[in-house]
Amino acid sequence: MQKISKIILKNFKFFYGEIPIILDRKHVLFYGENGSGKSSVYWALYTFLQSVFKTDVLEVKKYFDVRHDENLVNRFAVDTAPSGITVEMEDENKGLIRREISSEAINTLRDSVIIETTLGSDFLDYKVLSRIYAYYHKEEIDLFDFFQHHLMAFINFREELIRPGEATGTKNAERWWEYFEEGLTPKPKMHEDQYKDFQRFVASFNTEFKYYLEQIEKLTNDYIKIRLKENFTIKFNYVNGTYNDFKPGTTGRSWAVKPPKILLTVYLVTNLITDENKRKVTSPQSFLNEAKLSALALAMRMAILDEKFVAAYPKILVLDDLLISMDMSNREFVMGMLLENYCKDYQIIFFTHQRSLFEDVRKYIEIYYSDVARKAGETSNDIIKQYWSKNWLLYEMYETEGENGIPIPSIQPYESNLQKAFKYFKKDIDYNACGNYLRMSLEEFFRKFVPRSYFVTDGGTPIPASSMMLDGLLSKARTYFTEVGFDTDSLAKLDRYRTRSLNPASHYNPQTEYYKRELLEIFSIIHTLEENKNLPVLEKDSHIRFRIETISGRIFNYRATLLDDIILYKKADGSDSYFNSRDKREYAMVSCEVDGTVRELNHIIRSKTLLELYNETIAFINRTEQANEAQDIFEIFTNDAGVSLNALKAY
Repeated sequence: MQKISKIILKNFKFFYGEIPIILDRKHVLFYGENGSGKSSVYWALYTFLQSVFKTDVLEVKKYFDVRHDENLVNRFAVDTAPSGITVEMEDENKGLIRREISSEAINTLRDSVIIETTLGSDFLDYKVLSRIYAYYHKEEIDLFDFFQHHLMAFINFREELIRPGEATGTKNAERWWEYFEEGLTPKPKMHEDQYKDFQRFVASFNTEFKYYLEQIEKLTNDYIKIRLKENFTIKFNYVNGTYNDFKPGTTGRSWAVKPPKILLTVYLVTNLITDENKRKVTSPQSFLNEAKLSALALAMRMAILDEKFVAAYPKILVLDDLLISMDMSNREFVMGMLLENYCKDYQIIFFTHQRSLFEDVRKYIEIYYSDVARKAGETSNDIIKQYWSKNWLLYEMYETEGENGIPIPSIQPYESNLQKAFKYFKKDIDYNACGNYLRMSLEEFFRKFVPRSYFVTDGGTPIPASSMMLDGLLSKARTYFTEVGFDTDSLAKLDRYRTRSLNPASHYNPQTEYYKRELLEIFSIIHTLEENKNLPVLEKDSHIRFRIETISGRIFNYRATLLDDIILYKKADGSDSYFNSRDKREYAMVSCEVDGTVRELNHIIRSKTLLELYNETIAFINRTEQANEAQDIFEIFTNDAGVSLNALKAY
């Protein structure tokens, strides 16, 4: 299947001159400050794919003609300079196709590959999504205009429309609506076949659109309820479009086209409200908060994407600041959904101007592919950390200056703080910058590696990890490392270096060789720290089982839901992995089966180690019987499939 390997922009919007963007058939995450050219790449892809729907080549060339009011030519380019968008696509066998729309050539019109790519692709823009609910309180939400301007080009009906005088038909909703919107000129008599045929077409348009919305409504509600776990559903009320309807309050005809309406209503799903009328929310833009409205809009757009899915088509999914208004739980859900359900069939191109969102998405991608690598049997820590790079490219975009001070975009591969530190240590010698990036790299490591439960005050009040500097992070890390059995000598060294090589104020010193040796040792310490592992073998919300047998032969089978992960540890020294017997967590007890009878349980056990949970259960059984006690607690506890914790050790 074809995927984009390269985009070449030539004097298009912010791109002055000719600038290639390498995608290498991979998914791409772009971070770009406002004004860096990020939106130019987004609109280049949109303009390129939309060109296939133009029937007149001049409707495409206008974007590259400086004399046209709608041109998108870079303002600094001379009038005679060529302007355009070129896209190179390759399949798995490196078969290359190259298409362009420019001031010099247009070769996308009626091109089968680009048509298929356009029909299979989609653009999800946060600003566009917000228009689904951007209405005043008293306004009804009528989505027909939204469908007309953003979606119809990507919708196909079940039936074909063959316009009078044309040999071929089309299922495309936008072509149907264009014919509808034109009406009939000149106006025929109402008894003539032309008029009757057109009215039959109007009825077919309404039938097809209503059927399409019924499918979308069901899929949208599945997303809202099952995937996003929101407590509401949506309903589309389709009001037929008409032609030559009666004028309001008269018996005369209007001879005008009246567009359909797509009215959106929300229904609350709750047992607390029994009155159906009270469940109905006619102004969801006022009732739901922005996060829920964003979830609603996203669910609808994903439903539309799923409805038009054709496996054989090349597909691009372009996302612009998609998650910016969502809370963290919905962000993680959407990222999981994209990686698990869409990466296989789509080439994802994700844009954001928000650094924190870029970091959230980047970290999610890295963690997801690390898990994929481990499940595939990979044991090398270096390979596991970079496994994501087989599938993704990460770019940062900034505004810089080209010749004669003309602003141009700078597109650079993303570098971690550690990579930047190494560059300033080895290549662009700057020990001050190296120390700063090493400090940031260490802060990033400890914020991610040390569990959230350790970021609390002495009184138990949570402290945001993001607000802590290296000294505070080292203190929390020392407590954590001591409790789980990791070596703390490296932390003591870092605490000393924190006031010297990792302190920007100390770098102005003629003894650069001294600092060079310290910086080199800090690189080694970071490498050692990263060799420590603390990965869950059973994650929060999964089930755990254990059984207790009595002297009389009765067997008690218990099942519980984990409210915290069970972690497997491994030291950097290469010794065997282990569970920490002192790890405390919470458990929601689910059931106990005795003699074939299952009794439902419904209580929470708080802050207990596995051994404490086991001994507490033994003590309960010993009130009426005598229980046999196990020797190895990590052999007794199993996952839902009956595999013991010892057998679940992945390294």
